[in-house]
Amino acid sequence: MQSQGDNKYHCGLFPSQRVHPVMRYTRDDDNIFFSALIVFTLQQLKSSLPLESIPPVERLIENVIANYSRYRHYADTTTYNFWQQRRDGHFPNGLLLKRLSFFALAADADDTSVIYLTDPSDNAAETIKTTLEAHYPGNAPISPITPAAYQDLKPYPTFLGKKVKREMDVCVVCNVLYLVFRNNLPLSSTDTDSLEFIQRVLELEDYREAAFFVSPNYGSPAVILYHIARIAGTFHHQRLKKIETLLIECLRKEYQKSNTFMESLLLRISLLRFKIITPLLKPNRGPEHYFKDFYFFQAGMLTSLQYPWLNRLANASFFHLKYRCDAYYWTLWLEYHVLYQRAIQDHQVLT
Repeated sequence: MQSQGDNKYHCGLFPSQRVHPVMRYTRDDDNIFFSALIVFTLQQLKSSLPLESIPPVERLIENVIANYSRYRHYADTTTYNFWQQRRDGHFPNGLLLKRLSFFALAADADDTSVIYLTDPSDNAAETIKTTLEAHYPGNAPISPITPAAYQDLKPYPTFLGKKVKREMDVCVVCNVLYLVFRNNLPLSSTDTDSLEFIQRVLELEDYREAAFFVSPNYGSPAVILYHIARIAGTFHHQRLKKIETLLIECLRKEYQKSNTFMESLLLRISLLRFKIITPLLKPNRGPEHYFKDFYFFQAGMLTSLQYPWLNRLANASFFHLKYRCDAYYWTLWLEYHVLYQRAIQDHQVLT
């Protein structure tokens, strides 16, 4: 599924689409986000793959990483963007929005952190942490969509532009903290506020009750819990212990309620990070049948506007563009089976 190079995708990228389901709008979208996530996930799974799979996986990873420079921010080369940094790079293959510079995105903490997590040639984690904190627009107004319960916190922001409102997204925060913990960096006030943000989202159950408002770029309970589990199930820092206890309780509740294949897949992956084994997921049809209507990521078209009456509409799905990537969904399917086998093996050793 990896592009060999054509007029829509450079060699090494994985095709993805942005979709507006109501307006029947679909466009090929050559963002780096999904391709970098595929690399990140495969790097965690590689040690459990058959030996004959390692060389093609390594080539796949190298071909994605070769594209990273296209997405480096033109003004601050330590940060990265969702789209390519050229004049018409935003809303690729679009007809109208790509012509309006207003819709060009600032660099963001999400793509920046995932790219630094996946590029073995770049060991500048401490530098990028400092850069992300320096970009924090402390004097900028907080996004009006952020619930009052979190407005006293200053976690890592989503967007790094100086004129951008301070938007909080718990999934983005998890990705940045993953970079911090993996590199054993000392925790700053930004890190402790970020951890407090995650904890409150679980305590207040806002991952379900206010999913869009605590994660405007993902907005799905299963996706939010997947992100939190990825960090809490990987690192054993003392500050994560209470988060882990809360998270497992939330995961068990959501697992009992899940009614779609992809939700169930993400929740099962998350439970497996804590060696909690559920019955093997066996779809009635091929997994790809369930991919087509699932959107891992979204973009709110009204979240950055200054008008309160428009912000009240920001949660409406009509004002969201949805993003999907079949190759990443296959990677999640692989992740599930690898973690399932690891959990079974660990259980057999213990018994």
